[in-house]
Amino acid sequence: MNTSPDFGPFAALGILGFVLWLVFTAGIIVLSVWITYTVIWRAVRRGLREFYSDRPELR
Repeated sequence: MNTSPDFGPFAALGILGFVLWLVFTAGIIVLSVWITYTVIWRAVRRGLREFYSDRPELR
């Protein structure tokens, strides 16, 4: 007779939690890189537009 407790469901829950944590962390990293890239790209485009513009109000 086997009297040892069954830890299978706890292990599955731990593995599922770890996988969800990895996906959530990767999503946060991708979102922060995308936001940083967007902000920098818009600043560079605006700076280039102002630098090469012939209109004095943009200089």
